[in-house]
Amino acid sequence: MDDDVMEEPEPTPIPNIEDIQAQRRKHGLDDIDSSSWRTFTYEQPCGEATVFYQDGMVVEDIKAWTAFEQWFQGIFGELAKQSKETHTYHQDPYTLHAITIERFNDWIMEIMADVRNSTGKHLDGRVILLRPDQTTKIGLMITITVCKKTKEVNGKQAVLDIGNVTGKYMVVTAPARISACQLEFLELPTGTLGENGQYCGYAACIVVGEMLGRPPWRVLNVSEAARSGSGPSAPGLREVGNFGLGVGQIDGPVARSPIGALRGAVRNRGTYEHIQIMLYEYQISEEEFSALEGKLRYGFMEERTGQKLPRNGSDLRLIHMRNMPWACVRDINITLAWALYKSLVATQRIVNSPY
Repeated sequence: MDDDVMEEPEPTPIPNIEDIQAQRRKHGLDDIDSSSWRTFTYEQPCGEATVFYQDGMVVEDIKAWTAFEQWFQGIFGELAKQSKETHTYHQDPYTLHAITIERFNDWIMEIMADVRNSTGKHLDGRVILLRPDQTTKIGLMITITVCKKTKEVNGKQAVLDIGNVTGKYMVVTAPARISACQLEFLELPTGTLGENGQYCGYAACIVVGEMLGRPPWRVLNVSEAARSGSGPSAPGLREVGNFGLGVGQIDGPVARSPIGALRGAVRNRGTYEHIQIMLYEYQISEEEFSALEGKLRYGFMEERTGQKLPRNGSDLRLIHMRNMPWACVRDINITLAWALYKSLVATQRIVNSPY
């Protein structure tokens, strides 16, 4: 044999191959061919698991995939809950035995997790992980509180007294949606994530900020707030245990990146489990709101008689909070945002004003 010719590596023996093959057949996937698959052990402080990957995939790239790391830590945290005697699966807990990576490129990772108990019962382990980047959408909940009296504190206006509030509105978009038979389909505005998972695209927030000439007084990741994570406390956020993650910094004419890393999206069968809702709260006077009314159209049961409606081509709409249960029924993201916000306020997880 020529010494210059590199020998092919010996196929790595695959443990529990029959269990893995059985699960793959159950989900209509091809059997693993040991001649084209390799393995490595993926380790995190929470635990470790054997990962099967195909020829052409790079182990370092797999380990560097942030969404994969987040999912791995999340599933181990969930499985650890089975140690409690009150847990449904305490008597026969499920364990993550192995992970096969079905597809992997610059934008997406499809995996199959081998999660089963001692009797061999498998849980559906198909997961699609999306990189936090400009294809990852983040919901934007923009609220406007109208007050009779306000005062300026550190360059921001705040409500003097909760009794001064005369109305609360939410800004949504209303694009044409022919597939839904709607010329004005009310939906939650969206933003995007940058290459490093940083919050970048939020056009609706910029437009509203320019109309009002001020930044919001609070930016909050309500999804993380509801999850009760840990992190820095901030004005307007009431501590509950280690609760405090996801409050944004105010910098310049509009709010910049929120504190706390946003999670990559996780998709299974066309659904997204980690879509996050960012809250942008404005508090303005009645005079400022009157000026805003001339720039935005109303949506759903709020057409004002005699009002000269703007014709500037903007698809932003003002919805009164009292009408949200009916206005948001077609868009699940508006429903989620409205329900999260109402629950956080009702349970006093967030307070109305930090001043």
